[in-house]
Order: sequence, then structure tokens, then C-alpha cells
Amino acid sequence: MQWYDRRVGALAVVALCYFALVLSNEGFQSVLDFRILERTPLTTIHGAAGGESQLQGRVEPSDEVLTSPRTNTKSVFYRHLVQKEHRNSEGGTSWRTLKDETRAVDFHLIDASGNANIRAKHQRNLINWSVHQSYQQQSGRIRHTEWRIEPGQQITVFGWLHVDPELPTVTFDEIGDYLSIISSFTGASERSELSANAIFLLWGGVSFLVLMCCALAFTLGLHRVLAFLGLITVASSTLLISYGFKSLESDVQAGYDRVDSQLKRTEDQITSVLEKHKIIFPGWQLPFNLSNPEYAALTDLEKEKINNWRNTAYLVRSRYMRQINRFPEKPYAIMRGKAKPPVIALPVDQQRIADHAVQAYQPTRVSQQLILTFVALVLIAILAWLAFRLIKVKRMQENLPTSKTMGVVFGLTELKGKLVAEDEGACLIGPVSGFACTWYHYEIQEERGSGKRSSWHTIHEETQKQPFYCEDDEGQLRVFPSKAEIITKHKSTNHFAKKRYIERRLQPGDDLYLLGKAKADKTTGNSLVLSHDKEAPYIISNRSEAEVMFIKASKAMLLLSLGISLLFGVGLWIGGSNGNFSSADFVTASLIAPFFLTIFLVVLMYNDLIFLRQRCARNWANIDVSLKKRATLIPNLERVVKRYLEHENRLQQALAELRTERAQVENVKAADAYMAHESRVIDELSLCLEKYPDLEGHQVVTDFNRRLIKLENEIALIRAGFNDSVMNFNTRLQSFPDNLLAIAFRFERLTALQFDKKAHQLPAVDLQQKNS
Repeated sequence: MQWYDRRVGALAVVALCYFALVLSNEGFQSVLDFRILERTPLTTIHGAAGGESQLQGRVEPSDEVLTSPRTNTKSVFYRHLVQKEHRNSEGGTSWRTLKDETRAVDFHLIDASGNANIRAKHQRNLINWSVHQSYQQQSGRIRHTEWRIEPGQQITVFGWLHVDPELPTVTFDEIGDYLSIISSFTGASERSELSANAIFLLWGGVSFLVLMCCALAFTLGLHRVLAFLGLITVASSTLLISYGFKSLESDVQAGYDRVDSQLKRTEDQITSVLEKHKIIFPGWQLPFNLSNPEYAALTDLEKEKINNWRNTAYLVRSRYMRQINRFPEKPYAIMRGKAKPPVIALPVDQQRIADHAVQAYQPTRVSQQLILTFVALVLIAILAWLAFRLIKVKRMQENLPTSKTMGVVFGLTELKGKLVAEDEGACLIGPVSGFACTWYHYEIQEERGSGKRSSWHTIHEETQKQPFYCEDDEGQLRVFPSKAEIITKHKSTNHFAKKRYIERRLQPGDDLYLLGKAKADKTTGNSLVLSHDKEAPYIISNRSEAEVMFIKASKAMLLLSLGISLLFGVGLWIGGSNGNFSSADFVTASLIAPFFLTIFLVVLMYNDLIFLRQRCARNWANIDVSLKKRATLIPNLERVVKRYLEHENRLQQALAELRTERAQVENVKAADAYMAHESRVIDELSLCLEKYPDLEGHQVVTDFNRRLIKLENEIALIRAGFNDSVMNFNTRLQSFPDNLLAIAFRFERLTALQFDKKAHQLPAVDLQQKNS
């Protein structure tokens, strides 16, 4: 990786980390705001004891009324937005704001219990106005939009209520546990909107955090996918668990403080009313009934207010108890001594009313969006599958040992060497660079559009190729680059006017890394070549093996990042759809990455074991092919020996035994014994030929002597390849945590070829004495 790539990656890490923290903090703040709304029950105007209140009623204008500028409609609040349509050079449109005006006046809110004055004129900038769009009209390229609150309209108000016997007043500049909201929707709708907003912001924060881990892995040159998933697990779990703990603290502490302040304000209001009639407040533990004779001096309005105040305090306490009556809030509240706020005892008739209000409360619900969830799950599956394909190739690179050209056998092979042209005088010539090459991809692109919207479009591309050799210190292997994935560092680019010409190439002298399937050469039939096979990966690169693995891992990690981000989104949406957002929900969301890591780890380890076992099976198949080939050669050897060494009956008998023993080779132990016996017989046959110079000069015997040497070399190569694959497989079976998976899926250890010639040593024979 170049230094400037690392610099760009480091800048990306910083930027993504910043956005992750900003979005996640805003999302968590939305959760806290959602909690505040939950702790503020809906009450009547005269049922509120003051402080944080949620009121609902009809709008009545006071002394001043506004007229909306576009529709001339009477209102107590309006927002008028004027926009102009703007067209760019490519025909795209956007709207630019010409005017955005907001005005409000004080007005009255009326419900069944009375009315309150809403101070909105001088505090409109402190208020979150959540209002239906009332009007929109486009005239030419100008668009007018209005949002209004009109007299007679039903609205919901969250604010600070100042209790006044004459006219209660709601303001929005007091410090307290409330949000300043005037809405044309219900309180449940506002909670639902905050909940959805929290989900999207938290999802955005976690997604940027996952992408930050991807950028960090790229910057550090990390290609270990499991280490990358571990990094995501640590980062996302730390973030979400920290928010879970903060949510736990807020639910318990802020909730308890809200109950405590509500009880104190309610007690002050009740005491002030009772003291007028020289009655002592009996406390919260006694369900004092206002219909008793000792309260006869109270007016009906005073009794109604006291009952409403008590019921409101009871609702606030019940909301708190509902929030902490789950794990881990309950044990944490007990530990902090916040699990038992004062009990509010109510008379039977008021208890019935309060219980009905508690049961009527509907928890916040966010639309499930089943279709979007299904689409997200499908995308997650596709991204995981694409990432797994890349990781599968990378794991093959890690598990497959590099072969020399002389040691290449049929099947999947990894090679390293130099690129050598078949005919240096007939090489291809790069259309941009003018360099000799054996493969090039040529592309012509045209720039379309202008400014930030400009983009490059391919108008012509072609690929030219020819076979070449991969050469190492042991020999050469012919390579056909057709349909291969070419990863090259050679790139030449020329610009002319609004076109650019791009060439990528492989050229003689390049250091090659090859991964593909070795096949029989169709032209000669007696050698192997490397070519495309639809069942195996095929990579040709002039970059190192580590660079190729890093490229594969980087693409896989990006796909995994997108998939995990979507998975977090689905998890947060499902967890937050019930409107709770408890600390347990954050902890549950934090388990998504560890769960994904565990599943991915199991799948990778299982596939690794399958790949290593199949590699052993492939090498065993090569042994089987070699044994069959020898089985056809042994009878010919037997005939030659009968003709030229008729006096060597014992050697003829040994060759005949080899022919019959081949049919009994069914496992590693039998093959081991057979090849050891065969090697000893061939060694002795070679010794015999060396002691008969006349026979060595015969053309048939010479040819067989050459084949005998080739058989010995083949034995060594096949045994080394098989034993190497068996050793790798058995090592993985005994390593942690692969051994746990091996036990679970009943993988069994394989036996290596020992190949001990002494096991079947033939008796020494004096050939000269026999000949005499």
C-alpha cells in the first residue's frame, strides 16, 4: 500500500469517527427526549399541579391574531416558506429558499376543566412547532408553502405550567424535565416520531462506526477478516453498552427525581388549599376521601383539583415504576435506593379512575415496515454471500501451500515465478504505453456533464491476451490467461480533450502470483497447464500474495461492513419498535456483532476443514491414478524381465505379485505397503539392469529405465503432497478452537504414508553368480 493510500485512510478514520460519535450522541439524546415525554402524562389544565405538563385542548385567540401572508387565514402561528426552482446544466432540479418567515402570538388553550394562557409570542424560537402542512402552491418557478395553527384547532402542548387560580400560564423558558413542543398531533405521535428518529440516528452512528473500522483496517493493512470482525465487535459493543448504562442511569435517576418533584409540587398545592380551611394534609400513605365530613368545607372545584392532582402524581409514579420494573433497571434501582418512591394511597373511587388511566396508556409503537425489513434481510444475505466468496478465495490462499513448477499436480495450485513470453518477438504491444506485454485491457472513457455532476462513461474497451510461461528455479508451466481475474500494478493513462485512455497490462519479467486449476494440456496431452475452470478461482497477478490477499480482504470487509450496518439497522428497528429503548435493548443490539462474528467464525472454520479434507482426498485420488498407471506398466516390465532376465525367477515373481497387489489397494495403509514394495522391486530391477550392460543398450530397456526413474520421482512428489495435506489437516483438528468443531462434526484424523522400504525387503541376490 502506498503512503498516500494510508494518509487517505487515516483521514477517513477520523472523519467517520466524528460522524459516528455525532450521530450516535444525537440518537441517544432522542432516546432521552423520548423518555421525558413518557414521564409526562396527559392531564387536564386544572389537574396539573404545575411544572412539567402535557396538555391537550382547543385553540382560542387572545387579544392579537395573525393573518397568514399567502392565504390570509387567521391563525395564532404560521410559517411561510418561499422557494425558487433551480435547474442545473444536466436538467436536474432543486429548490432554493428565498424566504422563510415564522410568527406566533400568545393564545388560550381550552379543555373540559378550564383554560390556560400559552406564552408563544416571545418564546417561539424555543418551541418545537410540529404542525401539519396547511397549504402549498406553485406558480411558475416559485413555490409557496404554509404551516398554520388556527383558532378552534385541537393541539397538544408540552411545557412548564404555572398554577394560578385565575388563569394558569404555560411557558417554555423554565429549566426542568420537559420538552418545549406545540403540536397539531397527539403526544403518542410525538413519542413515535422521536422513537423513529432515535432509531435512524443510532443506526447512522453505528454504521459510521463500522465503516470507521473498515477504514482503520485498510490503513493498518489488516487482511485478517476475523480480526476485523473482532474490531467491529469491540467498537460497536463498547458504544452500545455505554449508551445502555447511560440509559439505565437516566431511567432510574431522572425518573425518580421526576416522581419526587411531582410529589412535592402536588403536596404544596394540596396543602395550600387545605390550609385555607385549617385542615392538615394527612400524607400520601392515607387514602383520605374528600367526601368525608372533615372535608365538607372544601368547594366542589377544590375537591376536583385535589383529586386531579393526586391522580396525576399517581400516574407519574406508575410511569416510573413501569420503566424500572424490568431487568436490569430493577436491580440497579434497588442498589441505588430508588426502587421504592413514596406510595400514593387513593380512596376506592379515585383508585378506580387512576387504574383506568394507567391501563388506557398505550406504549409507543413505531411502524414495523415489514417490507423494508424483508428487503434489508435479503440485501444482508446477498452482501454476506458476496463477501464470503471473496473470503473463501483468500482462505484458499492461506491454506494452500505454494508449489514449484515441477511439483504441480492436477487440481487447484498456487505458484510463484517470473512471466516469460512464449515468443518474445511476437508479444502484444500496449496501445497506450507501447510496452511489450502478454495481456492488456484497453479502455476509452468520455467525460460527460460539468462541475460536481461530471462523470466518466466507457465508450470502448477491449482485451487482448496470449499464453505465457511461469518460470521458477525448477522449470516452466504454461499459463492461459483467458477468463482469469487479472490483478496488475501496471497502469498507463493518457488524457486528450474530454477523453481518457486507460491501459492495464502484464509484461515479460513480471513477478507472478498464480492461483488456479492445473489441467492436462490439450495440445500435447503429456503435460499440465494452468487455465480457467468454472469450479475454481483463477487469479493472475504481478502483485505479491500478501497484496492479493489484502485486496480480496478489503473488498470483503467493505461488503461485510455494509451488511453488518444493515443488520444493526434491522436489529435497532425491531428492538425499538416497541418504543421502550431500555438499557436491555442497547445490550441486545450490542450482541449483534458478536453473534455475527461467532456464526462467521464457525462457517469459516468448518469450510477450512472441508477444504483441507478435500485436498487430502484430491491427493489420494492422484495416488490412485498413479497406482493405476503403474498397474499398466508392471505387466510390460514383467514381459521384458522374462525375456532378458529369464534366470531371475524370483524377480519375475515379485513383479507378478505387484500386478496382483494393485487390485487390493483400498486405503492409505494398503497403498503405503504397496508403494514401498513396488519401490524395492524397482530398485532391485534397476540394479539388475546396471549389472547387464548389454541389456541397458537395448532401446526397450532404456525406455523402461527412464520410466523407472520417473516413477521414483513421482512417488516422492505424490507422497510429499499427500503427507503435507494430511499434516495440515491433522494439525487443524488438534488446534483450538478447530478441535471443538471437529468433535461436533465428527472429523477424523487421517493417516500419512510412511513408505518404509525395510518392511518388505527382498533377499539379496548375487546376479553374477546366478548368471554363471
